[in-house]
Amino acid sequence: MKYEETPQYGTGYYGNQPYQQPYQQPPQQYQQGSTCRSCGAAYEPGAQYCPKCGNRI
Repeated sequence: MKYEETPQYGTGYYGNQPYQQPYQQPPQQYQQGSTCRSCGAAYEPGAQYCPKCGNRI
């Protein structure tokens, strides 16, 4: 997934160092509460279905 194409992951999160390395699990997803309401698993930004239980986010 290309995080730079996801609006909520703009360069503001990394200051003046945008995307110097790929983020497999961006720490922001936990700070923003991006977890499934059904099972609590963290999911990638932009996902529409939980990768663990399959419920719609």
